Amino acid sequence: MPYLETPILYLRALEPEDLEWLYAIENDKELWDSTSTNLPLSRYALKQYISQQPQDIYQCGEIRLAICLKADDTPIGLADLINFEPVHSHAEVGITILAKHQNKGYGKMVLQLLEEYAQKKIGIHQLFAYVSAETNLASTKLFLSASYTPTAILPQWFFINGKYVDITFFQKILKKNR
Repeated sequence: MPYLETPILYLRALEPEDLEWLYAIENDKELWDSTSTNLPLSRYALKQYISQQPQDIYQCGEIRLAICLKADDTPIGLADLINFEPVHSHAEVGITILAKHQNKGYGKMVLQLLEEYAQKKIGIHQLFAYVSAETNLASTKLFLSASYTPTAILPQWFFINGKYVDITFFQKILKKNR
């Protein structure tokens, strides 16, 4: 069984057979609001990404994992640790769950797994996230329920649906001292 698991779901590395659902996620315009993506990605580019994805956060500054249900191994989304800074010991956290699997508590489970992994295996001091309170109420609720602190408002930080929106910067200290 995978190391990163709950009784309901687990996180694993991306596999070649993930190409079609990854293509669907990456090209879903509704999800672009919470990322820096603004152009569709080709299957070829994603196939290359999957085949060349290093699993060492120190090598590339990020880890991308598939979120899968244990009951049938169905992939339901992505979990990311990105913008990893080893000197400062922090990383940005991101979770994407397909619409039909949202509002079932999976996001909080994944966030807890990422926190445990980040703290115990990588030694990360803190995680952070950028969330539009205006367009992403589910993520705002998730981070607040997981004891992330909203420490800053970044005015007009993201351009979403034809207008600039404010972003809440959330932080959570995982490890007090080195």
